[in-house]
Amino acid sequence: YSNLTERLLPDNNLILSTEDNGIRDFDMETFKPGKYIPASASVVMSPDGKLAAGIGKKITLTNLATGKLIKTLPLPAGIDPEIEFFFFNYDNTKLIYTEKFKGSINAIDINTGIASKIVTLGAFFGEESASFDGKYFACNSYVTNEGSENYIKVYNLQTKKVVLTKKADNIHEFQFLNDSYYLFAHMENISIFKADDPAFISSFKLENLNGPIVMGGDIKNNIIAIGEGDRISIYKIW
Repeated sequence: YSNLTERLLPDNNLILSTEDNGIRDFDMETFKPGKYIPASASVVMSPDGKLAAGIGKKITLTNLATGKLIKTLPLPAGIDPEIEFFFFNYDNTKLIYTEKFKGSINAIDINTGIASKIVTLGAFFGEESASFDGKYFACNSYVTNEGSENYIKVYNLQTKKVVLTKKADNIHEFQFLNDSYYLFAHMENISIFKADDPAFISSFKLENLNGPIVMGGDIKNNIIAIGEGDRISIYKIW
């Protein structure tokens, strides 16, 4: 599942954003749907599943337990909510967002609404992803002062350091795998990196799949499901 628009809580309640501009919950033990909370078309959820941020012409913060609006924050000037990437940080104090064409990541302080730049990682970004707990940000970064080459970069928001830099070309899909620090990158082959272990890398080739997407993974049992059309294939992560 998407690690920003869905959350499986400790009580086995699944909360997810839906295409009818809302947030719903679903009990995974009783298989019964729960409440509906009106929201924006674009929603991201906090790591602990307590908050949701609706991203539109303004930013709305909602308490997911009560369904009540907490506050409204201004969208930073010049930011297109349909282009930029948003996610909560690790302790729900900031809403992180990108400026793709400046190659930077920024933060909105949830208490004050004030926006500030965190770091510039390249000339501009291609794909982006964030770990389930809001600790790591990963991007496909174009760096002009290094010969206009592409790099996968991973930034730790707690230590404020780049923890991983890998040369990368022709990335088709790019995301953290479920609730883990494994980073999936589909290039000519599949490469899997690990945000908290820069030395780790796993690589394998997909057979006869031109536009694969990650369907999910069982990290504990070292498997990942990759699909294309009506086919699903299972691979070992390492």
